[in-house]
Parts: sequence; C-alpha cells; structure tokens
Amino acid sequence: MKKEVYFFDKMFFNENLSLYQAMLKPLNELSRHYQSLELKTPFTKEIMLQAVNNAPELKNSIVQDLAELMNLGTVPKVVHESLKKQIEDSLKPVLSIAEKVRNEYYLAKQFTRTALIQDYTLFNVSESFEVTFDEQKLRDLCSIYLTNEKQKQAVDIVTQINKKIQELKSILNTQTVVPDSHREFLMNYTESFNGTDLNLNPWIIERLN
Repeated sequence: MKKEVYFFDKMFFNENLSLYQAMLKPLNELSRHYQSLELKTPFTKEIMLQAVNNAPELKNSIVQDLAELMNLGTVPKVVHESLKKQIEDSLKPVLSIAEKVRNEYYLAKQFTRTALIQDYTLFNVSESFEVTFDEQKLRDLCSIYLTNEKQKQAVDIVTQINKKIQELKSILNTQTVVPDSHREFLMNYTESFNGTDLNLNPWIIERLN
C-alpha cells in the first residue's frame, strides 16, 4: 500500500527546524575556517562530526597533516617546535568555532522537548563545502506513517467507532441526559466471561426515555 501520513507533530517539527537553522551558521563558519588552512584533506561531513564531537582528535590529525606538508621531520628541533606552535595557533579559530557549535546546540536544546540533532546525522556537506540539512528527513522523523494493511485496518476501525460514538452522543443529547459526579462517563469497561467489554454507562441508559 502507499505510505500515508497518520500523524505529524508540527510543534516538535518547528522546534527542531529552528534548532537546525540556528546550527547552520556556526557549522558553515567551521567549514570556512577549516578550508582557510588549505589542508590536503577537504572539509567533509566526517571532519564536521569530528570537530563537534572530538575536537582534540581533529586537532592532532590536522597538526600531523600540516607537519607532513611542511616536511617538519627534516628541520632542526627548534624550528620544528616554532612551526608546530604556528600550526596550533592557526587551528585556534577552527577549534573556537567547534566549541561555539557545541554551545549553540546545548543552548538551543534547552528550548526543545527532545532534540533530534544530537548526532548531527541530518546535516550534510555539499561539494562546495556548504553545510546543509535534510528538512524532509526531519519531517519524516516527526511523522507517523501507515505502511501496511494492519495499520490501515486499525485506523479504519477507530474511525468507524468514533462515528458511532458521535451518533450515540446525538441520541443522548436529544434525550437531555445530564451526567453527574462519578457517573458522568459515557462509556465504561466491565469484565465479562469473554474478557473486557466496552459498554454504555448504565446510569445514562437509565435516564433515556
């Protein structure tokens, strides 16, 4: 059967949409700063994830990358240390932005019920190194779909039950039945020999004429 949307949590979607949009700016700043280092490894989704989840590891790999480019193994130790310090200084903007990304996330998360953004999986990095996110996938995560016949049958049954309940309410309204105290419920459950049955409240039945 064709997949149908049964439920869409619009509020949850809007909360997370705002969160993703807020994260795009610092993530693209991270991309630009990383590219400015002109490393042999381009900015990718893996680099982005490493920056926000394990910045020290990224720093070590970048230092090693730059060291190889500059062939530091062939220079005197004093020059090596000096160049290494320059490399680490050049990394500060990248690491600073990575920290900003984490802070933006934790700040924004305080205003959502449950953030979907935790593992950053909906973010992507384009060929031009722009960070984007998949809004449709976010919409899917905020939706419940009917994907098989059993689900469809269950929904159809509930729909029919609701129609019958509305018909029943219409009958009761014409009889001006006014519920009171603990007897106010239209329907109740009673134990029978065959299990649990749904019944019309007997005190309401009593008032019908």
